[in-house]
Amino acid sequence: MTTRKRKVSLTQPGRERDELSLGWHWETDAAHCFTSITDAHGTVAGVGWIGRHPWKMPGVTQPENAWANLRRLMARHGRFSEFEYVVRQPGKPDRWVAASGVPVFDAAAAFTGYRGTARFITERKLIEIRLRESEERFRRLTALAADWYWECDPQWRLTFLSESFRERTGIDPASRMGLSVWGEREEDFDPGVRTELMRTVHARLPFAGVEYLRVFPDGRRLWRSMSGEPFFDPSGIFLGYRGTARDITARRETVERLRVSEERFRRLSAIATDWFWELDDELRVQYVSPSYFAVTGTNPDALLGQKMTDILAQLGDGGAIREIILALEGRRRYRDREYAALDPDGVLRWRSVSGDPVFDAQGVFQGFRGVGRDTTERKRAEEELRRLAQHDALTGLANRTLLRDRLDHAIANAQRSGAMLAVMLLDLDHFKAINDGLGHDIGDELLIDIAGRLPACVRAGDTVGRLGGDEFVLLFENVESVDFVAAAAARVLDTVAAPCIVSFGRLDPHASLGISLYPRDGEDANTLLRHADTAMYEAKRAGRGVLRFFTLGSGGAGQRVHGMPVDG
Repeated sequence: MTTRKRKVSLTQPGRERDELSLGWHWETDAAHCFTSITDAHGTVAGVGWIGRHPWKMPGVTQPENAWANLRRLMARHGRFSEFEYVVRQPGKPDRWVAASGVPVFDAAAAFTGYRGTARFITERKLIEIRLRESEERFRRLTALAADWYWECDPQWRLTFLSESFRERTGIDPASRMGLSVWGEREEDFDPGVRTELMRTVHARLPFAGVEYLRVFPDGRRLWRSMSGEPFFDPSGIFLGYRGTARDITARRETVERLRVSEERFRRLSAIATDWFWELDDELRVQYVSPSYFAVTGTNPDALLGQKMTDILAQLGDGGAIREIILALEGRRRYRDREYAALDPDGVLRWRSVSGDPVFDAQGVFQGFRGVGRDTTERKRAEEELRRLAQHDALTGLANRTLLRDRLDHAIANAQRSGAMLAVMLLDLDHFKAINDGLGHDIGDELLIDIAGRLPACVRAGDTVGRLGGDEFVLLFENVESVDFVAAAAARVLDTVAAPCIVSFGRLDPHASLGISLYPRDGEDANTLLRHADTAMYEAKRAGRGVLRFFTLGSGGAGQRVHGMPVDG
């Protein structure tokens, strides 16, 4: 952008111009060098500013770390407000200036520089300086003030206590005369403090603000702060100490409660899965709490200055992501929107975020603030619950519920495509004898072994499940022909017939298998399962270890209890 165009841009209306309406106006290029200043203050420091960086102007002073912080902020194109610096010129009083600025981007969102305002705040700063000096005098005065005054002789015996001692402690000062200023018993005075204090007073040195715990015979525990200095007669003979003291029990208790509270907060923050974030009115990230790194493995500083909508868009185009972006752009509250993202190690994790738009007292949009949390473990727990609800606990295969759901979907797909599907019902031969003779543990070992073999007999997209007991179901979708089904069924029987090694030793299992086909043998799940069961029963009657397709001539078997095969 040229200088002429940049000057014109300052005259255009807009919210940023309204925010920077005081003092003189300035602009810089993308390298942060001044390109224009709109009035006679262009030589505030005694030389021209055009082409110079703000931090390289003669006569302009400010602590180096302040300039460094401003340069880091400008490097990430952040706004700044009321940045203060001093202009010093020979023979003239120091003048204070406050500058504010906003980044400027062109139509392609490329950074082109800054524009802003500046104004003299010398009078305000002088008032602030005088106020600080006044507060410092007040602090020093109050630091010397005390709740009571005391004096003791060279043997540390109290010789005087001001009447305010009675007001602060409820104890008659006269009752303390002649007693040790440190307490009647050593245990009355905090032993750690006492040791160090004794070194000081034996060296006849002053002490100030010594805090100690006094334990009284009645069990009261009170905190005190004491200051003292030695005094001498004109000939230099040591006469004792005089000083002031105050009760600080309430303050110490408050400090302790604060310490405990901060410790609780620190511990909570260390284990929290939540993080806090803030955006400015351009939806750029201004703050992310340190816990974000612990949860996500990403340094929160890497997000500063980026637009939240851009960050989210990089994560994908999921429904929750779109909802969040629309809420941010529409300045609307959103709650508990979950989305998935890869962490730096490539692990997919789930996050839930909530955000609230922020407006000032005049209703002007200031940005967003919100919280985020990692919900991966909850999502995994939910997924595990769903898995347990749809899978057999012993074998991990699909259970009745999932099998029925898969079969219903397969039938619906076959109806649309005109394809054929096959339902195979497999029942182990003589399984009851194994359970009764060798025990249910051996039976379970056999079932687990068979369940591990069957998935190798089906294609991707087909289903293997367990109905219960020793009954398994294999669902083949989009089968090519009856011959294909027969060959697949034969492979299943051969796979089951392989020897099985269990705790007892070796078992040689066999199975009977019945097959029904869609749509030839039925057009709904119940019919297909019942006809496959009938065919399996015919296989058992044929000598076991064989397979049978359902035929209309397979009579009688459909009348068995629950339509399930009888173990034998």
